[in-house]
Amino acid sequence: MKIKQDVKSVYIIWNEELKRTKIGFSDNVEKRFYNIMTQSGCRMKLIYHTKPIYNYAQVEYDMHQLFGDKRGIGEWFYIGYEKPVQRLKRMVIDKDVCQIIRHFESGKNPTKIANMIGVSRSGVVKYLNSKGYNLKDTHGINNIPKALIKTKSKAPCLSSEIIAEMVAKNKIKQ
Repeated sequence: MKIKQDVKSVYIIWNEELKRTKIGFSDNVEKRFYNIMTQSGCRMKLIYHTKPIYNYAQVEYDMHQLFGDKRGIGEWFYIGYEKPVQRLKRMVIDKDVCQIIRHFESGKNPTKIANMIGVSRSGVVKYLNSKGYNLKDTHGINNIPKALIKTKSKAPCLSSEIIAEMVAKNKIKQ
């Protein structure tokens, strides 16, 4: 049985008439936008929305906290839409990057991580290598045991010698 993943998009709507910005989330952004616009009777623009993401509720909460001093009623803020769009884009990138490291350190391989967060496998490997993980020539590895990830520094590494030893002992597939 396949389990349905709970992913939604975080969106930013601009109310042109009241000069307010709404920050929310939905699994169907276009339908949500249409409902808000028709119920309000105001001209609005759907300014930006993220791709569907797993941590949508946390991202929306963080955005609300960030602009809390400008909050109007509910999810409406007395701010333009430029800063919220800029911050939302940055926040999603930062949270995706944190997920890469967290998933890798929990034992997931780069291919599985890439599929989970919707990026390329080579992008995951390049990012992990940029953080000192040294994952060259690991395309065939299905799982990397947590015990082999050194955690003394901020950038643990798997050496090619350890990987070769694991392949030789048939602990991982080549």
